[in-house]
Amino acid sequence: MGAILVDRREVGDLINHTLKEWMSAAMADLAVAGISFEVVHSSSEVLYEHDKGEGEADVVIPLYSSMDEWTLNTWRSKKKIVYYDITTLLLAMLLVGFLVIFVIKLYIQQSLTLKIAQQRVSFVNQVSHELGAPLTNVALNLDLANELVASDNTKAKYRLGLIAQEIERLNSLVANVLTFSHHERGTLAFASGSCVPNEIIEKLLESYQPALERKEIEVSFVPGEAVTVSADSDAVVQIVTNLLSNVEKYAFSGHYLSIKTFIRDDCSVISVEDRGPGIPRYAIDKVFKSFERVESRVNEGSSGAGLGLCIAKSLATEIGGDLQLVSYENGCTFELSLLKHRTE
Repeated sequence: MGAILVDRREVGDLINHTLKEWMSAAMADLAVAGISFEVVHSSSEVLYEHDKGEGEADVVIPLYSSMDEWTLNTWRSKKKIVYYDITTLLLAMLLVGFLVIFVIKLYIQQSLTLKIAQQRVSFVNQVSHELGAPLTNVALNLDLANELVASDNTKAKYRLGLIAQEIERLNSLVANVLTFSHHERGTLAFASGSCVPNEIIEKLLESYQPALERKEIEVSFVPGEAVTVSADSDAVVQIVTNLLSNVEKYAFSGHYLSIKTFIRDDCSVISVEDRGPGIPRYAIDKVFKSFERVESRVNEGSSGAGLGLCIAKSLATEIGGDLQLVSYENGCTFELSLLKHRTE
């Protein structure tokens, strides 16, 4: 009985070498078909591979024989397919185009609006300055004419007085427009100073007396303590003037005007009250806005650009005070609060 001695390692190397050559030819068809695979010996030696995939194999097939072991790893062919819906793409493109056109149109419109607003403010500012000089000359000549009229000519004196009132009204309007122009350009400013509200109110009531009497408006002035406030006198004059003008134009139907001054905390408060038609609740937010007027049958036809209260509010804020509407149903009550002047 005989025996055959076989070198297992040498036989394994021969098998692997032969397997590599065979697979190079036999697996060509699979490679052409686009199948990804590799053949690995049990020693982890890769005998053959084609377009090896990433990650773990989709299919693992172990191969055994009496002499050795191999593993066939395969990966499925994966193709990324992107599908575009033509209708959706067209709608999206139309929407993007519409948005682009809308943004461009909005930008052009905003630029044009800003340009027009700047031109308007500049024009108003120039016109207001141009009106200032003629009004001054008219007022000067009116004073001279008033001196030449005989003292017993009451009709002429009365007419000249009316002209003086209208000049004062125009001056107030020009001052409002100039203030609004400065406010829009961000150049509204007042020098620090001090004044006595009671004195300002007395002078303004004296100048407004003929106009108030002509509309049969009863005036009640109850002055409180004559304190000094830290505010520019010109600004306070313009604020109170606008409040008085507001009563004359829009609340004359109540035939009543009440002005009071009193102290509240560290402020001197000027209260201006009328018994006019008041303001509807829905219009409260419009009161201090520019070019806003609350129309009613009572004040229909009254003059005004809707700047008075807006300017008064801005001026009050500028000089460190505040202007508030505290009642608005049966007539209106506005309160102007100004900080009392402190001496070191």
